[in-house]
Amino acid sequence: MVDVFPTQATAEARYIAIFGTRTRFVVMVLVLLCLTSIWSNILAFNFAVICMGPTETQSNNGTIEHSSDSRNFTPGQKSWAISVVAIAALLGNFPVVQLVNKVGIRTVFASLGVLSAISTLMIPTAIRLGYYYFLATRFLQGFAFAANFPVIGSFCAKWTYFKQNGLFVSVLVAYVQLSPACTMPASGALCSAFRWPSIFYAHGAVSLFLFITYGLFYRNSPGKHPFVGGVELRKISVGKIGNVE
Repeated sequence: MVDVFPTQATAEARYIAIFGTRTRFVVMVLVLLCLTSIWSNILAFNFAVICMGPTETQSNNGTIEHSSDSRNFTPGQKSWAISVVAIAALLGNFPVVQLVNKVGIRTVFASLGVLSAISTLMIPTAIRLGYYYFLATRFLQGFAFAANFPVIGSFCAKWTYFKQNGLFVSVLVAYVQLSPACTMPASGALCSAFRWPSIFYAHGAVSLFLFITYGLFYRNSPGKHPFVGGVELRKISVGKIGNVE
């Protein structure tokens, strides 16, 4: 069996005292932001579609100019753009769970997060190329979203102990509310200032930054994290197999 929780001497030997005994809370916030980012990437279309309608501006000589980047979706196309995300998440749930059990959430979540970021960055180009290209990017977003709930379960199992398990779960599932709270005002400001493609570019760029940070900072077990010392490790390992002696 893998030694998830090493001895206190091993933990202290590689301990870097930056966050004291609160590293698990820093990691929790990072995971929350990553979960929020994946859901925000999906929600961005709901707000961008409002911004895609034709606009008229009056030039200096008095003529009316129409925007060249307007896009119109039929109700059926909008429905499929939303439905394909759910279909992809459902299909992706089974392989994602298997991968999480096999290699852990550090590699799986970071990879799917980057996939979500890249597909979001590609949406403006995909829309210009054609509707089915756009559906393909939405499918990729939905597939990446399949990782969210397995990540919450795996993270809480590894990084918290029984007294704080409810707190960690409650904080992490708050991404469902946090995502629209961030996406709505940001999308409105971007739409007014730079038009609809900027909504996807901004969300994709932020997502890419967050998941690169996550991939570098996160560890599948707290015992392997250089910022987790012996005191915090003993707290986390209470009641777990491979307890710190």
